[in-house]
Amino acid sequence: MNDRPQHDTSPVTEVLRLASNLLRGEVALARAEIAQNFQAAAFGLGLIVTAAVLLMVAVNLAAASAVMGVAAAGVPDVWAPLVVAFGFAALALLLARIGAASLRLSRLAPKRTVARLRRTVEILKETITNDPQT
Repeated sequence: MNDRPQHDTSPVTEVLRLASNLLRGEVALARAEIAQNFQAAAFGLGLIVTAAVLLMVAVNLAAASAVMGVAAAGVPDVWAPLVVAFGFAALALLLARIGAASLRLSRLAPKRTVARLRRTVEILKETITNDPQT
């Protein structure tokens, strides 16, 4: 006599068991993908911080240029720090835009996992629909 309980091993039960295992795997994949996307967002945030530091340098150089302009009263050397300050400001703006683009919520969504889940649902529907016992 067999001491183990009898298990229902119908195809539908097997499909549901496999679907459950697959869903757990997909959830783990989604977590990993979200973690990867948040790492990209952290990089974007780092670019924004760098842009802020560069902007402070630009403001400092612009202020130094203004002081030199007032002190020198028309000496052409005062324009060199302004050109550098505007260059830093342009670089800071570029970095801030790139950083902000990487922080968009649409970039953080687990797109690959969602696509795989949709395909999994399609396969499960086909399997259940084509099961001769249902």
